[in-house]
Amino acid sequence: MKMINELERMTGGQKWWNSTATALLSILSVAIYSSAGLTEFCQYDRARIEGGEVWRLFSGNFAHWSGEHIFWDLLVFAVLGILISLRHRVALLILLVLSSIAISASVYFIHPSMQCYRGLSGIDSGLFIYFGLDFILASIRNGKDRIAFAGISLILLLAAKTAFEIISGTNLFVVSGNFMPVVTAHLAGIFTGIFVFLVDNLCTKTQDDGNRFQAICRRDTSAP
Repeated sequence: MKMINELERMTGGQKWWNSTATALLSILSVAIYSSAGLTEFCQYDRARIEGGEVWRLFSGNFAHWSGEHIFWDLLVFAVLGILISLRHRVALLILLVLSSIAISASVYFIHPSMQCYRGLSGIDSGLFIYFGLDFILASIRNGKDRIAFAGISLILLLAAKTAFEIISGTNLFVVSGNFMPVVTAHLAGIFTGIFVFLVDNLCTKTQDDGNRFQAICRRDTSAP
């Protein structure tokens, strides 16, 4: 309950459904999965990418292997996408674009023998780390140090999941299907999430400093 109350206070009362990008991309994922032809058209396919079908570098993240696969991926994507969009819409869009590129690039260069790749799990990892870090920072700034431990717990859970998949070579949640977890994609998403979080907060701090400087100048100018 405390975590929910903190989320409501942090978001300034904004509507939970005000997340167009998350909704549209979720619908897109379902539409892609619903059609075998569309899934094949959108999946990351190394040979076809090298043949010029570069849209697959982005769309491959929204194709999935099984119903269980898309269920877990979309559940995390929708929840975190909505939560982040309440405070950081622009950062969310940047994170989605950059993580898609970083994930596909990591798969392309680090796994040259991997012909096909599908799934939102890499992007989910980026959203997860971004939300956790943002929750921690916002809680500390508002004097809610105890609430910040919830964000720390989220990051530790993500680290534990990633470590499990590295060690076991299996998916933690998805047990159906014959595909293996691509931990490289998850790490690419995580590092992208950290990068976007740091840049976003650096820009915010710079803007806040500039606003304070302008306020001081106006006050000094208006002083007799």
